[in-house]
Amino acid sequence: MFKVRGLGKIGKKKIIFLIIIILLLLIGGVFWWQEDKIESFLESKKLEKMVAPSKDYAIVEDPDGKFIINRKDGFRVKIPTGWEVELENDIEILKSDREVFLHSKDFSSRPPEGCLIRIQVNRLQKTWVEEYNGDFEMYPFEGVEEVKKMINYYKEASPEEKEVARIISVDQKEALQKTIKLKDGIGRYVSIKIPTENKVYIFESTLLSDECDAELSQFLETVSID
Repeated sequence: MFKVRGLGKIGKKKIIFLIIIILLLLIGGVFWWQEDKIESFLESKKLEKMVAPSKDYAIVEDPDGKFIINRKDGFRVKIPTGWEVELENDIEILKSDREVFLHSKDFSSRPPEGCLIRIQVNRLQKTWVEEYNGDFEMYPFEGVEEVKKMINYYKEASPEEKEVARIISVDQKEALQKTIKLKDGIGRYVSIKIPTENKVYIFESTLLSDECDAELSQFLETVSID
């Protein structure tokens, strides 16, 4: 049997000490990894209370066509014929796990063409405000109260303001529609926000061709919110 000779009591103590240090480092690393996983899990659960995650949406098909549904938030809308849906949200530079994207088959940012609609459901009564080191604030998710205030404001807005924002009806509910012209006249950006008692349903559209106007109008006619 092979034996290591020449190790005195001091040498053995050093080896034991090194083994203990290595074990502590390994245990600490595992703990840090688990703690990071726990924090990520808690953060995702916190976000789910504020905005619907992509996993809450599904595509179903019946004799009337294909639909996007979100049973948790009482939402249903028909997918335009020939359009594609990205529940995993990985089209070009648009990536998110809290949004759903629909787009016409010809959609492209370079060259700009086609139509795109983004769906998001905010589960907030009030807008969530996050501060960073006290220097600035961010407003990632609008709440019901703020959107309703905006709707009331634009009801009394000037003619110039109404060219940018106006009140429309979606599924017999008041909604705020804002329109912004994109640079170089390549199209328009349209956002539609529908507040209910405890949620805000948001549709953001990039319209890069004349046909997109009719597609968006037909899309909104199929929206169902419980």
